Order: sequence, then structure tokens, then C-alpha cells
Amino acid sequence: MNKRTLAGCIIGLMLSPLVLAETAIEQELKARCFATFEMMEQQDLDNFIAQIPVKPSKRELKFAKKMLSNKHKKWFIESGGITSKVFSSFEYKTPDKDKIERYAALDQLNVKLRVNTGNYESYTYCSYVRTAKGWFLSSLP
Repeated sequence: MNKRTLAGCIIGLMLSPLVLAETAIEQELKARCFATFEMMEQQDLDNFIAQIPVKPSKRELKFAKKMLSNKHKKWFIESGGITSKVFSSFEYKTPDKDKIERYAALDQLNVKLRVNTGNYESYTYCSYVRTAKGWFLSSLP
């Protein structure tokens, strides 16, 4: 191995932790994703609504309440209860047309998780959209 190749390998090894390090926003959104399970367990509609970037209509409030109830039922009743949640990865995406129009979304980040319950193992994610006002929860796991 010549000196140039060896130097490249050493630099690559030194920089690899930097490439793999999470950004502050990724750390924050990962923590918020884990916290959504507590929100779903308690069916905390006020907290859920606070994470929506626009003021919801009455119809959207009713839908949000139903969605929170369905997720509570899925994760905490039918599944046998959550035994563990493990972070898997981040996935950046271009927001779809509806999110761009509705929320003026600039970016989208999915926080992927592996969730084990009493009855099964599931791969799921929390979806966040970035607007001019910050990052907002777009989809519950």
C-alpha cells in the first residue's frame, strides 16, 4: 500500500464518526418520535394538535381524535403492549404535493423505528415536515 492510499484510509477512518453523527435536529426529532408513544398511550389530543403547523378545522379535530384513538388501540390494546422501541434510521424525503400546499412544507424527515410488542415486531416511522416555522409531526407511527 502506498503512502497516499494509507493517508486516505486514515483520513477516512478519522472522518467516519463525523459522517455518522446525528445532527441536533435529528436528535430532537428522534426524541419527539419516541415521545409520541406516550402521547398515544394517554390519548393526549391537545399535545397532538399542538404539533400540527396550521390551525385544524372542526372536521380535522374530529379526525385527529379518531386517529389518536385508533393508534392507542393498535399499540396499547391489540398488540399486547409495547415491550421495546429501537431507533432504526432517518430518511429525508421531498414532501408530497398536499403537504407543500397545505403546510408550505419545505422538507420531510421520517424517523424509522422497530417496535416490539407482546404479539409482534413492527417497523414504523414518525414523519415530520419542515416549514418556515420549524419541524412538525405529520404522521404518527
